[in-house]
Amino acid sequence: QFSKYIPEYLGELALYLYPSEFDEFIDNIGELIENTNDRIGSVALDTVGEVIKKYSMYEYKDKEPKEDYNGRKRKMLGMLLKGLANYHEVVSQEAIMVTGQYIFGSSELSQEEKFDAFKQIYKKMLTLITAIDEYDMNFFTNAAALNHIYRFISEYKFSCGDMRLPVNAQVAFFPGTFDPFSLSHKGIVQAIRDEGFEVYLAIDEFSWSKKTQPRMIRRQIISMSVADEPDVFLFSDDFPVNIANPEDLKKLKELFPGKELYMVVGSDVIINASSYKAKAVENSIHSMNHIVFQRETMEGSCKDSLALKEAYEHMSGNIRELKLPVYLEDISSTRIRENIDLGRDISNLIDPVAQNFIYDNSLNLREPQYKN
Repeated sequence: QFSKYIPEYLGELALYLYPSEFDEFIDNIGELIENTNDRIGSVALDTVGEVIKKYSMYEYKDKEPKEDYNGRKRKMLGMLLKGLANYHEVVSQEAIMVTGQYIFGSSELSQEEKFDAFKQIYKKMLTLITAIDEYDMNFFTNAAALNHIYRFISEYKFSCGDMRLPVNAQVAFFPGTFDPFSLSHKGIVQAIRDEGFEVYLAIDEFSWSKKTQPRMIRRQIISMSVADEPDVFLFSDDFPVNIANPEDLKKLKELFPGKELYMVVGSDVIINASSYKAKAVENSIHSMNHIVFQRETMEGSCKDSLALKEAYEHMSGNIRELKLPVYLEDISSTRIRENIDLGRDISNLIDPVAQNFIYDNSLNLREPQYKN
């Protein structure tokens, strides 16, 4: 009965912690948000909202590097986005309520502080909120939060002028079955994003070689796994892309006018996929720019290296190679599915929220629907 009063005080008290202790506190709150108990997750989100609302008054703001201060704020905003993507309806409702009321509806934050938060989450929030079914309380919660955001936009444009939002000129298109989306996939996405790209994840409808889970389940797992990652988005459901079809690739390029578009693939795909072995024509996959992930263990294989070099000769686009660290190579979707079927822990292979989602939906030993 009294837990609802804790965030207001805890959020303010946290601002008196030393930076190292503050970071530990934020990490602990993040774990609570990922908890399977939706009540705990909701109260943790309220606490994050209180901290963000009063964050400009942090006791040690001027005694630590500015990048650390701003990075901590980005992390907390990411927690709200992760709450928004949570599969618990109560948690996602609380996340959007906190975002609307505690940040954009707050009288304690200046217009510039609100705009700084808006720049970081507006696009991600737009993609996440459309995935929430609007009925009963969801509809009213969303409406109230969006009203706060709309009022902020109107007031900002009236008092400060037009909003100048950052635009990334480099786009990476990453297709795959992602069954399920692992920490290895996430590591690849983070590496590409850190190279200055805006990353779009496209989920294949099906795979001839794999008995994949339903597409919407895979999509929800990815959404939860990358919700807190800036500049990483799910590609539209309404636009299927077959990399073997030049017409699809032409339309894909037209979706990003004036931007550098790169296709993300593994080196094994370039060597073995039929689309790369086919004859190069206008707008075929050979004309695309590529980000190629090459496994470190592959370097020892002369045969594969020669095959990859030969494949490159038929490709006219720019090619950027990135190596996948050895510790990520051991993580595979097949291994995750096997561990689920055997009842083993997969917390070191997949995002914790996604793991809870899999087990909470009876994808476990007793009813192994997630079996390959």
